[in-house]
Amino acid sequence: MIPSLDEVGHYLRGVWLLIRNDPAGMQYLDFSNRGFWRSFWAYFYMLPVYIYSWIDLRNVILASDPQASPGLDFFLRQAAESALTIATFLALLALLSRPLGFSHRFGHWLIASNWYGLAFSYVLTAPQVLHRFMPESPLPALLTFTLIIFSIWASFRVYRRVLADNAPVAIFIIAMEFGWVFLTYYLFG
Repeated sequence: MIPSLDEVGHYLRGVWLLIRNDPAGMQYLDFSNRGFWRSFWAYFYMLPVYIYSWIDLRNVILASDPQASPGLDFFLRQAAESALTIATFLALLALLSRPLGFSHRFGHWLIASNWYGLAFSYVLTAPQVLHRFMPESPLPALLTFTLIIFSIWASFRVYRRVLADNAPVAIFIIAMEFGWVFLTYYLFG
């Protein structure tokens, strides 16, 4: 069953506390098997962000090539690419979790990561929206850079905590996330 907005707020509070390095944040996240599967509903709540990004990308394509006509197939392709990117990353990380020694905490990481991703998907959309109103301003790019740096720092704090203070693995996961983003961008354009 889909988590209510109150429950989502509860999980996001946990993420916020973990970002603030408050171990009480762990109590706000549901680390049960049920919580594991319910954390994937975070992607449902991210749909407005995904849709906005796809519409924005479509507008960029149309601006650069007025003859282009990205229709429903464009949006379906974007959805499939996004789902494939997420699923393959999670599968790869699940496979690496045993050799890297965090298989017993993989579920904790995934739950926290899903809810963290929900929060930051909206935060990281702000520069994109700002760019629509200020296309010539360097402010959206500066804000994007600042938010990415903040996101790296916040990710580290959340991941380290849910991985039982395993800083090297937290750093590895963050590096792998960025590598995966660049790889999929290279592959899918």
